[in-house]
Amino acid sequence: MRIIEEYAQRKVDEKTEVFIHDLKEEGYGTKDIARLARVSLDFVEKTLAK
Repeated sequence: MRIIEEYAQRKVDEKTEVFIHDLKEEGYGTKDIARLARVSLDFVEKTLAK
């Protein structure tokens, strides 16, 4: 069961990362992206650094 949960979480994270990059391309700042994506500012910064 844990394997399924980990897989599902990775898929959610991947979709969120795409959403974050799309928002950045639209000109949103990191704080706005974190609020809109409902993730931490740290997650946004790490995602954009990739």
